[in-house]
Amino acid sequence: MTFLEACEVFFDPFFRLVDASVEEEAREAAIGYTEDSGLLFVVRLVREEESIRIISARPATAEEKKIYEYE
Repeated sequence: MTFLEACEVFFDPFFRLVDASVEEEAREAAIGYTEDSGLLFVVRLVREEESIRIISARPATAEEKKIYEYE
């Protein structure tokens, strides 16, 4: 998976944001589809200066797929 594929999740009009915080660092995860129809779980960190850093990206689990489909 490439960085560009991970970015595609944010263009999915139905992507879901969930809390992915670690200890005191606030993080969000986006669950959404890429152009090739892969469902990904992408963790991001929003910096104070309004930049976004992608921490990790991986295929979504079955539980994360349920969150995407039903919430």
